[in-house]
Amino acid sequence: SKPIQVLKEKPGYIGVYIRHGNEPLENINPALAEAFGETSNDV
Repeated sequence: SKPIQVLKEKPGYIGVYIRHGNEPLENINPALAEAFGETSNDV
């Protein structure tokens, strides 16, 4: 599996995460999964 992505905060920039299909958010960034209330059981 691909490594979890953690984008550093940078003034004036908005981090963008690309999700392919129904890829679980927790595989991309656990904080995103938590923010959207998505768990591996939801997908």
